[in-house]
Amino acid sequence: MAGNFLWGTASAAYQVEGGWQADGKGLSNWDVYTNRDHITEAVIGKQETGNVAVNTYDRTQYLGDIALMGKLGVNAYRFSISWARVLPEGTGKVNAPGLAYYRRLVDDLIAAGIEPMVTLFHWDLPQALQEKGAWGNRESVEWFRNYARIMIDALGDRVEKFITFNEPYFDLFLMEPAAENIRAGKPFPATGAQFGRQAPAMHHQLLANAWRPRISTLRTGPA
Repeated sequence: MAGNFLWGTASAAYQVEGGWQADGKGLSNWDVYTNRDHITEAVIGKQETGNVAVNTYDRTQYLGDIALMGKLGVNAYRFSISWARVLPEGTGKVNAPGLAYYRRLVDDLIAAGIEPMVTLFHWDLPQALQEKGAWGNRESVEWFRNYARIMIDALGDRVEKFITFNEPYFDLFLMEPAAENIRAGKPFPATGAQFGRQAPAMHHQLLANAWRPRISTLRTGPA
């Protein structure tokens, strides 16, 4: 493989981790969507959850996956952080076992010659923040900045590439309105009014995305 070309695989925390209540993890909005609201049942006729998923919260499982990546010849792995695993309430006290999990995963990837690429937000918002208005709340900008600062402090000495938000349009303008409609027993598609209500949420994500932390562990230089 020539030069600095990255050939990798990718996942989202809710898709693969499982361990939805392990070691002090808090609830995310997706935990609630699937376990309480049964949104998947309304869409596909069957309740599905990410409670176990691929179970990559188990190190034995993900070490096997890393070995498979090696056999494929990939040299990068993009994965997301479960915000609620690190900050069970979205803000406040850090959950040490959750943070340790990501530190260990990064170390194991590097040891295997695979570059870790970290997505900070892939749709699973801590439920405590969902109940405070989620991204529609102007305070969400600071919630995210605080969370991002914690992750960069923890991983920035070994992780060079951080992705802030994964597919924000789909999350804010499709998934959130759809979840609202399904809970209310209404048709799945979002309405124009719902799209309009999500505009402030997108604005807040853009503000959060624009932030450049002054943290010594960043390799990209000063803000």
